This record gives sequence, structure tokens and C-alpha cells, in this order.
Amino acid sequence: EDPESIAAAVAEGVRAAGAEPLVVLDRREAIAHALEIADTRSLVLVAGKGHEAFQTIGDARIPFSDQEVLRSEAGREQCA
Repeated sequence: EDPESIAAAVAEGVRAAGAEPLVVLDRREAIAHALEIADTRSLVLVAGKGHEAFQTIGDARIPFSDQEVLRSEAGREQCA
């Protein structure tokens, strides 16, 4: 599946609901940004990969763990 096409379709739905989306295609950057702008009233939901320990980009399977990124980025934010 083409990430840009998926993001465009989701963004269209967000706009139809009256909001302006911020699209970040790089998963690590998106998670980091969500945690960066979150405050104590926020809920950051990372959906879609679950237990998978890889990310498929084109024909390549690249090691990637949402849980590891969340732990790393959350720890970095707490230290900032």
C-alpha cells in the first residue's frame, strides 16, 4: 500500500470533519512529534502495527518496533 495515498485519504476525512491534519509519513518522526506536542491532558494512540517488529517499505522489511520508539522517545521527553 502506498503511504502517501493512505495519508491523503485519511487527511481528506479529517478535513471533512472540520480539522486540519498534520501528515508525517516517517513513523518514528510521527511518534516523536505526537509525544512532543502532547500535554498532561493528551492521549497518544499509536495504531496499526501492534506486535510487528518490522516495517515494510517497498519490498524491504526494516526492523522497527513501535514499543521501542515509544519507550525511547518518552524517556527523552521526560529528560528534556
